[in-house]
Amino acid sequence: MLINKSIHALIENDPSTSVSVLISHIKSTEGYTTTYRKTWLTKKKAIENIYNNWERSFHDLSRFVASYATIFPGMVVEKEILPMPPQGGQTVEGFVKFHSLFWSFGSCIDGFQYCKLVVLVDGTWLYSKYKGTLLMVVAQDGNNKILPIAFVVI
Repeated sequence: MLINKSIHALIENDPSTSVSVLISHIKSTEGYTTTYRKTWLTKKKAIENIYNNWERSFHDLSRFVASYATIFPGMVVEKEILPMPPQGGQTVEGFVKFHSLFWSFGSCIDGFQYCKLVVLVDGTWLYSKYKGTLLMVVAQDGNNKILPIAFVVI
């Protein structure tokens, strides 16, 4: 608990603060040398306290996407959720599982008509508790500039 209070402000200002920096901070402010594992677990808990946990983040995804759709006119959003698979032989009622999210901004859709006829798709893997892939679809316009067309998380 003492470690959590000590690093909370650092994590709130910069969540990417390294564990070694946090260990040094704890040693200088509290006079206590902690282990890497304990500091890493405390950092993880502090991030959850500040930004909520993974489950809550995915629960808030619909509200987040809806707010973006109101800010960016012409934005297209499609989200697919699936019912939770049976757990221990019993179905889980009222719970759903995130499957995929597609979005494209209206300005990107409008600009697509001025692009060359070659479309590129690139992806990167998402790491952490929820694995997946982020795909990005791009094209090249008449001025040889890259135009993002759509984004997909699967």
